[in-house]
Amino acid sequence: MTESETGREPPARPAPGSSPEEAIPALLESYGGRIYALGLSLCDDPASAEDLVQETFLRALKSWDGFEGRSRPSTWLHTIAVRACRRMQR
Repeated sequence: MTESETGREPPARPAPGSSPEEAIPALLESYGGRIYALGLSLCDDPASAEDLVQETFLRALKSWDGFEGRSRPSTWLHTIAVRACRRMQR
């Protein structure tokens, strides 16, 4: 089922090159819940999942200037989250 069939609007997609101050809050609003759900499945602990969300978006903020838009923001954030989770588990 597509987003138009569900009546939901697609998540905001900040343009590459936009300021991180604009982009990251929009990404957090659009994808924060998905990253938290990923954190729950990877960490099995709500506190660790919250830490993962925070770490993911902090790293996204720091590396936003390097995001070229060749992938969807959700894919980019998922990759950051998985790598952050691996670092947290060491």
